[in-house]
Amino acid sequence: MGQAIELYSPIYNQFRYIQMIIAQIDNINKLKSPSKEKDLSQPAPTSLLNLNTAFDPMSNEVVRPPPVTLYYNECFARIRATSSVSADLKAEFVNAKAPGYLPSPGRSPTFFMSSQTAKYLVKELKPSEVPLFLGFVQDYATYLETHPDSLLIRYLLFFKIDQTSFIIMPNAFAPPAVGLSAIPPAQLHPRLKYDLKGSTVHRTSKGDAILKDNNCNRLFVFDQKTRATVVNNLKLDSLFLKQHGFLDYSLLVGVTSSLKRYGRFEQEHKLTSKSLNAIMVNSLVEQDLQLIQKEVTEQKIHAFLTTNSELCYLQIIDFFTVYTPKKQMEKFFKSFAHPADQLSVQTPDFYCERFQRFISEIIISDFGM
Repeated sequence: MGQAIELYSPIYNQFRYIQMIIAQIDNINKLKSPSKEKDLSQPAPTSLLNLNTAFDPMSNEVVRPPPVTLYYNECFARIRATSSVSADLKAEFVNAKAPGYLPSPGRSPTFFMSSQTAKYLVKELKPSEVPLFLGFVQDYATYLETHPDSLLIRYLLFFKIDQTSFIIMPNAFAPPAVGLSAIPPAQLHPRLKYDLKGSTVHRTSKGDAILKDNNCNRLFVFDQKTRATVVNNLKLDSLFLKQHGFLDYSLLVGVTSSLKRYGRFEQEHKLTSKSLNAIMVNSLVEQDLQLIQKEVTEQKIHAFLTTNSELCYLQIIDFFTVYTPKKQMEKFFKSFAHPADQLSVQTPDFYCERFQRFISEIIISDFGM
């Protein structure tokens, strides 16, 4: 995933320090945040992780890493406990030899790094995002506990190395781990990926791996029960974000090919060994589809089978934007050249309403089809 990190580059060293932090995850889970009441001048209770010396899995040596600060550790421990994060989080990072690196597609200096199999991602936070996150963390952790089916991206750990802040999150497109008989496991990775906001201005991808609103020329069709569950959760999530003044978030969608086609053979009119084989393999595919849905649920992966037997990954991401005076001016000037209601920059109320209307239009049920 992404490009290789040059040996001993600054990014490579950052990842080595992150490995040392994750190697201490068992101790991190036991750390307590200060019990004193929140001081608005210091908006985040923090825990200091004692890494005066730490084992470096890259060099097999004990080294002295830079200072590490954990933000709201107890909140993130609660999120990790409800997100099916187990020993593989530690193994994914400590065992990584050549972590992937994804530079930001925009002008921002932020970047992503991936764990060994890209099951988890590390994101550098912009300085402007840090105070927004700090003021949101406690409500965010409580919301995820009370809404376990929420489609908000799960942030698992928030920490600072020297003066740079990072978050660790699951990869929204990491496939379920299942033992399949008829469906090739590689086909559980998305074939198409979309970043959707419900706006049309500057929402066209030109050869990018992630498509945008104007590139999305399809609907996502589920059975009635699944559709109701998905749309309801997305509406609750967007209302929660609106309450915190957030806007400009995206619905990240990944869609596989139809999984049923892997059991299909060219049918013949006569009952031959070939057509018998087709019947048997199709039966295996049905069993595999049921297994996939079961494992997706148990592994708490935000994915659902469409009526066309595609595995559709869904997640709300990138919600640390608020309607500042700068954003108001941006909307004002852009509205001279584009329809105001189609701009990405909106008030939180309008953005939420438009987002909900949009998802209701593209996520539909098979009723009457």
